[in-house]
Amino acid sequence: MLRAVLLLLCLGQDDVRGLIEKLEDDSFEVRDRAQKDLVKLGEAAVPALRTFVDEARASKDRGELLLRAEAALREIELAAKSKAVCPDAPLFDFKALSKLGELGDAIEAKTKLPVEYGAPGRAQAITVAATSAPLMKILDDACRGQEALTWEWNDGKVLFKAEPHLARPSSYSGAFRVRLASLRLTRSTDFKVRSSVLACALEADHDPTVKPSRDRDLELIRATDDKGTLLEIRQGDDPEDGQQQQVFNRFRINRALRAGIVTQTAPSLWSLKGLPADARKVSLYGQVRFRFPLDRADVKIENPQGGESRELGDYTVRLDASNNKRWTLSFRKTKGSTSPQAFEEILRRLDAEAAVAIDEDGMEHRGTLAPAPDTMAANIVIVNGQVQETVDALGFLFQFPTLKAKAIKELRFRFADKLFEKLVPFALEDVELP
Repeated sequence: MLRAVLLLLCLGQDDVRGLIEKLEDDSFEVRDRAQKDLVKLGEAAVPALRTFVDEARASKDRGELLLRAEAALREIELAAKSKAVCPDAPLFDFKALSKLGELGDAIEAKTKLPVEYGAPGRAQAITVAATSAPLMKILDDACRGQEALTWEWNDGKVLFKAEPHLARPSSYSGAFRVRLASLRLTRSTDFKVRSSVLACALEADHDPTVKPSRDRDLELIRATDDKGTLLEIRQGDDPEDGQQQQVFNRFRINRALRAGIVTQTAPSLWSLKGLPADARKVSLYGQVRFRFPLDRADVKIENPQGGESRELGDYTVRLDASNNKRWTLSFRKTKGSTSPQAFEEILRRLDAEAAVAIDEDGMEHRGTLAPAPDTMAANIVIVNGQVQETVDALGFLFQFPTLKAKAIKELRFRFADKLFEKLVPFALEDVELP
């Protein structure tokens, strides 16, 4: 942001307007570069862009100039919203620290996260240094090799514990971390050919400075050994039955979703084939997709009777009631068919803990929106070995433990118009084979 402000000061408002005018230059390259330069300016260019867009809309000028200005404005505003939900993680720079309390003080000063010491105490001896290092890396570095010092997240706090630290190969990127949870090598011989299968489990997590949705998609893209051999990658623990494994995972996930539990935070399993007999190390490369809800807003339904419908972006939402204690929301795509994958998207966009009911006496009751028992029933069919998934609508059940027999004057929940996706690459290199 500071760089953008300095650039704006150097350019001046007239030059910003000059960039806007270049959006209709005869040269495509000039138009495209001007749009990108406006986006680079960020929020500093918003006032001039917004003024131009408003004036052009009022004059009903729908030429490329306006379209590019609108696109630049949307991109800048999306970047600002994304920055608010996924800010840059603080990086640490300090010379060698020798006491745990010194590290804790540095963490609290930099991140405002509370630090608790448990049995180790502030005087515990450590050796750790940092150069532009993210939080989880310095925590792992401080505990690595310690027989009675480890750490964990505990309700948004850093908690040090007097237990052995389990060092795992890890990749760090800002507030995010990918770790190798387990590695198992199976070698077999059929008198002619020796083969090896490497089963690995990867897990991704993040520090409390960011709050993505609870699920994430982890993708293993490339795997090589120390001889440069490119390994075959299959998802699941059984390389010979990859499709059935994926179907099983889908059933497992759907059952958990129906119970209101998102299990995608569990380690992801992969099987690697083609490992030479003389291989000693393996390197794993991939990415994790984290999602952040944007523009969550309250949706209010006054004097609910059942049968009410609302348009919420790309979804139509219908409220139904079987009695005063059972209210359900059904989500259906406004255009096109609703897929089972949409269920997970709704979970990311819905603030399930923000359900509120106002009773006939004006009292507020906090509740939840949990997946209805029959939400995902019979959504998986295998035809000629191919998985086909269909669903009519996706249902969520309001639950208000304190409401009892009171009539409801208002129902309220929160829903996000869109999601911001953060792609985090990872590299776990030269991991020793078991």
